[in-house]
Amino acid sequence: MSATSTKPVFYQWQKSTGYPIFLRLSKDLHEGRMQKLVNDLGFQEIAEVDHRKVSVTRPGTKILTLTRASTRVTQQVMLKDSLDKFGSETLNYQGNAQIYLYRKIGMMVFSPTTSMWELGLASSLETTEELMGLRVMLNRYLAWALAPMSVIGFWGVSTNEGLVAMKQSQSFGEVVFVDMEKKIMHASGGSRPLEAEFTILRADKAGPTGRQIPPEELVSFLNTSNIYFTHMGLPQTLKKAALTLGSSVRGEWSGHAASSVGLSNA
Repeated sequence: MSATSTKPVFYQWQKSTGYPIFLRLSKDLHEGRMQKLVNDLGFQEIAEVDHRKVSVTRPGTKILTLTRASTRVTQQVMLKDSLDKFGSETLNYQGNAQIYLYRKIGMMVFSPTTSMWELGLASSLETTEELMGLRVMLNRYLAWALAPMSVIGFWGVSTNEGLVAMKQSQSFGEVVFVDMEKKIMHASGGSRPLEAEFTILRADKAGPTGRQIPPEELVSFLNTSNIYFTHMGLPQTLKKAALTLGSSVRGEWSGHAASSVGLSNA
């Protein structure tokens, strides 16, 4: 997929927590805006010697190589499809591979059963909208890579009390990941332990201010409103995560929907 072969720079997601989720970034892409974005998503740069020690046979290991897209891939990414049912994003299947495309941004080729994934970037990332598009793509990568570890993500932002769950179009590509096994929440503002009074505030649509959401209703919402993108149904690990989370935390309505200015894909 790559149009270049420059020396890469390596990152690990939430290195201190030990998740085996990596980003391999071609040197020509390693500049201010890109570096800020991957850092904001929770990736920390690691030395090449440490990356060489990574075992691709270790269960759960995922390495996404991000490079400039080839001419052929760029043409596909820039092609407008009037039959697209998912706004800017499409997900298709070719044999054992899955093809994830974000219009005018890039294309990712991956398989849940393999460790090495690829993302060809067609965008020059000159606008805020393009940066948000790549943020969405990298968050999708994290959602797919973390699913076997029962880490579930939601469009929204973290708060001192928990998280505010939104639609993608409201969140500007921001995601909060919750790891119920490690009892940790990860967001762009950093990571923190899950507190006893953890609250999920629904702001995806208007609702009665402060009304508590019954556990069964909250579990249903978490099952259908997380960021795992698929046509095949939610994996069992995430169904279990949604059940555990929704049954053990407080859910409330925010009373109004968050601003819908942002990405077009809800």
